[in-house]
Amino acid sequence: MRVTFLTFLFFSSLAWSVPLTWENLLASALNDPSMEASEKKMQLLSTGPTPKLWSDLELRYKAEMGMMDHKFEARLKPAKIGENAALKNYWAALGNYHKAQATCTLSELIHRRYNLALRYLTQQAEIEIHEKLYQANQDRIQVLLALSGTEDFNPSDLVEAQEKDAELKAKVYESLNTLNEIALRLQVWVPESDTVILDTSWLPPVESIQQRITAAPPVVDSTYPLLSRAHTKYKANEARIDLENVGDNSVLKYVGVRYNWTVAKKKYEYIGNQLTNTLVRKDDNTRIIDRWQLSAGFTVPFFASKGDSKMRRQLDQLDRESDYLADKYSLEQEVSRLREEIGALFQQRTIQQEFTERVDAGSLFQDFAVHAGSNPLLLLKASESSLSSTLRSIRLEHEI
Repeated sequence: MRVTFLTFLFFSSLAWSVPLTWENLLASALNDPSMEASEKKMQLLSTGPTPKLWSDLELRYKAEMGMMDHKFEARLKPAKIGENAALKNYWAALGNYHKAQATCTLSELIHRRYNLALRYLTQQAEIEIHEKLYQANQDRIQVLLALSGTEDFNPSDLVEAQEKDAELKAKVYESLNTLNEIALRLQVWVPESDTVILDTSWLPPVESIQQRITAAPPVVDSTYPLLSRAHTKYKANEARIDLENVGDNSVLKYVGVRYNWTVAKKKYEYIGNQLTNTLVRKDDNTRIIDRWQLSAGFTVPFFASKGDSKMRRQLDQLDRESDYLADKYSLEQEVSRLREEIGALFQQRTIQQEFTERVDAGSLFQDFAVHAGSNPLLLLKASESSLSSTLRSIRLEHEI
């Protein structure tokens, strides 16, 4: 009674607090710092690349030591043909990859919350079973005390029941502490709440899960976040290689415009006759049209070593494709292993349920009851066996 009263106080104290529900628990995953970082990356990539009008623009200046000649040049490297389209595709592929990465992150965050919340519900169910086992053992002690002094009394049974009483009481307290610890961990994700009230009505029954897995075995496809991330990573690498391949066959490397400025060379001559000669300075500059020059650079594709670069890129792409196929195969093996593991859990649960049904129906101890007569200890043993089997079924359902 004392343990039951403490349990009642524990749960009744939660009834006056702001509840933590499935909705605000799972929604808290969107506010996780890791999700905020992913959102910033996707927002940056969503703006897209800036169109390139040229690949590079250089301004050059050259002066002679005597500072008499000055050369100014503007050299423009044109954008490679198809580079803007390839760059846009690469940014889009990067955006898809980071979106898939954000989905994986969100999936993991939701899984942690979902798993811990299910542990909370399982722990609640286990507390109820432990309390019933504790009460059944209390009844056993009372029956044994009533049988004391009779020939059916066995002192060792009473000692064993009293030892079990302390053990069951400790399990109840331990389960309550575990439940409280799980609640505190859940409330870290939803700090504005201080209670945990999780509705179990929407959870699919184990039989429904078994029917779905048996009727339609899971097939690994793009709906799996891990596979989607691996595929988009492969496509992003493919787009990067396409971008690097752009312009390999470009012929025009650059065009330039140069202006030469020469400081005037000073020359003098006499104007007039011998009596009235005047010394006059002449500027020996070239014509302004001769100061401008155009230049262009061209690539000679013959005997170039670009084939080695293309080969390295192709090998890199094949490596990325192998990584993707390896990730897909690993995921398929993991899903198959989990399906087999869940199938084994289904079989164990079926056995436990059949045992519990036989105990509850009284058929399991019927033969013993014929020989034992009206021994009350037999009924208590049947009840304890049924509760222990139910406890194992609860734990199996949690694993499933």
